[in-house]
Amino acid sequence: MVTENIRPTYIYVGAGKDTEIFTANWADGATIHCIDSQPHSEFGICEYYENTHLVDKPINMFARPSFAISIVEQYNSKGYECSREDRIHIEKTGLLSSTYTRLGAGQTIIKFINMARNIIIWYHFNTCLPDDTAETIKVIGSYDGIICK
Repeated sequence: MVTENIRPTYIYVGAGKDTEIFTANWADGATIHCIDSQPHSEFGICEYYENTHLVDKPINMFARPSFAISIVEQYNSKGYECSREDRIHIEKTGLLSSTYTRLGAGQTIIKFINMARNIIIWYHFNTCLPDDTAETIKVIGSYDGIICK
């Protein structure tokens, strides 16, 4: 009888730039879904515009436009690489530019892989819970645990 090797799957809501938690042995061979509402907003889908009369385009003051690039840099420095296809995708969508909106009015998902430890991380940018819960669970499917830190 051949048994299929099933990867354990975990969800980390509000992951931010935290990669320290993945240094533990439990992460070896796992798939981890990191979820964060940034760069669009620190507060889910909320937007806040201040002094919009002073600029040509209103700026969402809750946005953290440098968030996505800091994630890519942090993950790369820890041995997590995104695929060439995902790199092209994030460049085309503008995720790494000064992002103040939910690109395409929804989440952007990028895959990072640490080949040495066989860890797959799916980073769900611009993903707000509970607003995007149904769509996010469709992507994730079943999971083995939720990471709380």
